[in-house]
Amino acid sequence: MKRRAERPPAKKVPALDGRSRQVLEALIQHHVLTAQPVGSETIARNFGIGTSSATIRNVMADLEEQGYLTHRHTSAGRLPTDRGYRVYVDTLKDVQRLSEQERERIEREYNAKRAELDDVLKGTSQLLAMLSNVAGVALRPTPAHAAPQRTELVVEGSSNVLNQPEFSDLGKVQALFRLIDEKRELSRAMAETIEEGAHVKVSIGAENRLPAIRECSLVTKTYAAGGRSVGVIGILGPMRMDYDKMVALVDHMAGVVSRSLREGTDRPA
Repeated sequence: MKRRAERPPAKKVPALDGRSRQVLEALIQHHVLTAQPVGSETIARNFGIGTSSATIRNVMADLEEQGYLTHRHTSAGRLPTDRGYRVYVDTLKDVQRLSEQERERIEREYNAKRAELDDVLKGTSQLLAMLSNVAGVALRPTPAHAAPQRTELVVEGSSNVLNQPEFSDLGKVQALFRLIDEKRELSRAMAETIEEGAHVKVSIGAENRLPAIRECSLVTKTYAAGGRSVGVIGILGPMRMDYDKMVALVDHMAGVVSRSLREGTDRPA
């Protein structure tokens, strides 16, 4: 069954008219594919919106004024802001399903690794990183009221971040890698989502409280054991990501982890 991504409750997004939404959605979809600024002629030529590039240019100017788009000094094209991405994620009509090949691959991996919790979470992070091409993260269950420690967060695929054009700035990469390597603050940020419900949560840009990931998106979902949410898995990458695919991936894998843990406890000793 297709699912919708959960919106953080404190964020309220002003309404956009239909044409503005169409232009914003087309721009984000093209930017996700190319990692380049997008111009009005590109949208008019490739997305069948049914209006001229001049009209689209005016709509883009309005979107920029409202904070949904921005631009670089060296380019006439526009880029989505974290606010623009938020509107896009909140208005996803359907979250795509994983392909049959992806589902089969996940099942094979879990059938082979269904053993200790550490193995399950390490395998989960590796699969998330491999299928998303960004970093996969998994938080071990923690005792109630216990502060997360270094060893409780599993991170795989952090080197994938280096391949993303958004992280060509050495300072940004160093700050992000320090956060990942130290793990404590990221563990705490993920642990906070355990009490926020069982839906997929998407935190975009400045919605993240940690400065090192305020140009990133964190897509997470809790997994369950013993009938309650006990840990979190997710992916960490640039704001420019295929959100409907990433939401589907995290949603599916959280369910597989929960099932794996349940079947592990149900097996006779």
